[in-house]
Amino acid sequence: MEGTLSLVNRLTAVASETSYGDDAFSGSDPSEFLAFLSFDPSTTNEIVPDAGMRATHSGRSHEVYQGGASVSWEIALTGIVDPDGTPALPVTPLLLASNWAQEAIVGPPPSYEHNLVTGDAMTKVPSCTFVEYLIEHDGENARKVVYTGMRGNSTLTLEMGQPVRLSGEFTGKFASFPASTTPKPANPAVYSGEENRFIMVGAELTADAVSYPVESVNFSTNWQVREDRDGTTADTTLSYVHLERSPGDRVTGSMTLKGRSAALNTLLPAIEAGTAFELVVSLENSNGDTLTITAPSVQFGSFGRGGDGAMTFDVPIHCNGTDAGENELTLSFGRTA
Repeated sequence: MEGTLSLVNRLTAVASETSYGDDAFSGSDPSEFLAFLSFDPSTTNEIVPDAGMRATHSGRSHEVYQGGASVSWEIALTGIVDPDGTPALPVTPLLLASNWAQEAIVGPPPSYEHNLVTGDAMTKVPSCTFVEYLIEHDGENARKVVYTGMRGNSTLTLEMGQPVRLSGEFTGKFASFPASTTPKPANPAVYSGEENRFIMVGAELTADAVSYPVESVNFSTNWQVREDRDGTTADTTLSYVHLERSPGDRVTGSMTLKGRSAALNTLLPAIEAGTAFELVVSLENSNGDTLTITAPSVQFGSFGRGGDGAMTFDVPIHCNGTDAGENELTLSFGRTA
């Protein structure tokens, strides 16, 4: 099944799971729906020869069905919401499922800090459940599709004049298309992630007291997704998904700097020498919410340059962290009051 319906024909929600693969909504309707910029699910079936492990009496190998699901998604980052008086961060399940550990401070004012966990730390990675309601033409009914055990990589993207975006590629358990419809949940008055978005209106990289305008920057988590299947069941059910990263792997990304060539050229010796920089991006929206993105030790890779009236440098970046404190990359969500 491919997710080909437009977002206006669906309602989509996400929640963290307490145990891998368990429906986080326990079969009930979500109370909150997210305003995804894109949401593209797919499911697969495979016929796998069993190599005689459970051969029939005729000696022919037995074949079993295996299934999995994947979801490609993108959402704009927004601030803290508290519709019922309890602060919450709508994107928390998405961040946790791509190994951004969370520290929550109730406040006031409330804050949420997400550190991208380094190394091999699967126990810290709760999976999430996606629920998708595909609305029928009558507008009254929908087909409810549930994707469980979802985990994977995420990418943080900042571009001048655009909302700060978080996107991901998650994989998990097989989800079947329902044979019957269910009453469509009521449309929410406001979708989480629809309002109070963080917009990048200016950013600079400062090195040796010189500031360089940043046109765009992105970060990718680079996890390797490993699937485990239960060999004791007849259909070798997908039982667990690990996120792994070898010790040498780091958060990577790219940055585009734009300005006068004479100024940007002063960065070349530092790039060539492998100099480490601290990168801090501070954002605030009209609601008084704040977002601070911190990478304490960033190194540039090889660069490419171009010109369209001004010089641009496109450089790969590597986030090293500074110690064992899991601080390669940190997202800090807060509120001014």
